[in-house]
Amino acid sequence: MKATVSLRALVRGVDEIIALHAPIHETIYRDSTLENEVVAIGDGVAVAHSWSRLTVGAGHPAGPHSVDTLIQAVLTPLGRQMADQGA
Repeated sequence: MKATVSLRALVRGVDEIIALHAPIHETIYRDSTLENEVVAIGDGVAVAHSWSRLTVGAGHPAGPHSVDTLIQAVLTPLGRQMADQGA
């Protein structure tokens, strides 16, 4: 099974992330858990390879189930500067 999630939002900072996620966590994900594992490899540039498993309970419309997600990202000082400048 393949699933795609699109939040259709650009958020910056912890407060905006919390505000975006709060409604869904108060409803269908209220009895869910999420596990993340991130391994850092290098100085100055971070390559993040994150695997997570979201386990949802009976509050989800599809009933209890688990979804695995793989996220790969490259983080650089330039990316941090752009985020700080609102780019």
